[in-house]
Amino acid sequence: MKKITTRRIAVDGMLSALCFVLATYCSVEVSNSMKFTLDAFPIIMAAFMFGPIDGMIVGGVGTFLYQVVKYGVSYTTVLWILPALVRGVFLGVYAMIKKFDMKRVEMLVVVIISSLLVTALNTLIIYLDGVIWGYKTAVLAMLPYRIISSIIVAVIYGLLVPEVIFRLKPALVEK
Repeated sequence: MKKITTRRIAVDGMLSALCFVLATYCSVEVSNSMKFTLDAFPIIMAAFMFGPIDGMIVGGVGTFLYQVVKYGVSYTTVLWILPALVRGVFLGVYAMIKKFDMKRVEMLVVVIISSLLVTALNTLIIYLDGVIWGYKTAVLAMLPYRIISSIIVAVIYGLLVPEVIFRLKPALVEK
């Protein structure tokens, strides 16, 4: 486990804020069941640089702030935060197993896998939210489009993240 430093806490705070800003102000909602956003970018960064705890913190804090500002607190708030937590833990555990030394292609593949996992979780949560609040959703009809868009966004993440990490890691991560 990497040592917790003031720099690491500050980076996690900045990445959490970036996650919130990207989710709130830099997203395109196609329908109630589909949204394009780059809010996972800081979660992936934190997980790949520091591990699962930081990935979970960045995803949890950023997504919680987004949920509260956009929708308020409800019975399902925790459900909507869960995919970001899972993404952070999944990628962070993988990075730890690889001792934070991953090749670009490897990062791309694991980011695509995490995106498909998050898409599956989000789809389930859309269904559960509809059951809990009593509205109908067309999640099964949207599933093929959700999977395709998930892969497209994951490829974008997978191409951007390694570049950013390789350039910023020396400044952000203390040895």
